[in-house]
Amino acid sequence: MRLASLDLFRISRKVFRNAPGKLGASPGFTLVELLVVMGVIGILASLLLPSLSAAKESARRTKCMSNLKQFDMGMIMYGDENHDKMPDMAGGLWAWDLPYAVSDILLKNNITRDIMYDPGFPEMNCDGLWNFYPPATSGPYGTNAYRVIGYAMTFPGTASETYTNQNPRVSPQPISYTNGDTVVNLPAPNRSDRALVAGATISARTQNDPAQRASYQYSNITGGYKPLPHRSAHLLRGRPAGDNVGMLDGRAQWRKFSDMLPRTDDPNSPVFWW
Repeated sequence: MRLASLDLFRISRKVFRNAPGKLGASPGFTLVELLVVMGVIGILASLLLPSLSAAKESARRTKCMSNLKQFDMGMIMYGDENHDKMPDMAGGLWAWDLPYAVSDILLKNNITRDIMYDPGFPEMNCDGLWNFYPPATSGPYGTNAYRVIGYAMTFPGTASETYTNQNPRVSPQPISYTNGDTVVNLPAPNRSDRALVAGATISARTQNDPAQRASYQYSNITGGYKPLPHRSAHLLRGRPAGDNVGMLDGRAQWRKFSDMLPRTDDPNSPVFWW
């Protein structure tokens, strides 16, 4: 009886397996079924990729803001310990060029190399730029040694930067500048209104008219380091979405590119915005 039951079970399985239209009638998928599955996977991937990309960009912005907060606090602490003064920038050609002497100050204030680079352009954090123009190097730039970091600074004497954007002290100072034949004197601004360090949003040389920003070039900008053409961080469809800005009061905040203004005036340097 037990043997007959086992035989009947085997026969029924065989019949069911070979019956037309029944599950298990075919040993594999048909070509049509494979194409349908591949199509569904492609549709799901196309729906998920924008979400994944947005999540990665959000993480980069968060890390960038954390970097600038640490950068800010380290420099504010330095100023508090040095009679309110920020370090002088002697050397470099662009607003993100960091003299070795000042980099030593930053490193002593716990501002590590990784903190000095914008996660929106991580390729900049390489030995070639960190050691771009080391000490005791002879060449066309003179004797001032400097590194290239991923943020624009506003210390006194920062290369290519307009005077009115520099911060010689932790406490904001009155600003005087010449507009044509007129000397303009402005009162000291609030610390919350002054940028101390800013994400590297750059356009090509001489592209400094805010009204024309939609037509400008923000990537493939060449400099002295040939292996890596420069670009703005946090690009969105070829144009900057914005970047974080570290303020003189220790805060860091995201600023849309539409709210940024050009801050450098050297025709031999890319234009830095914040």
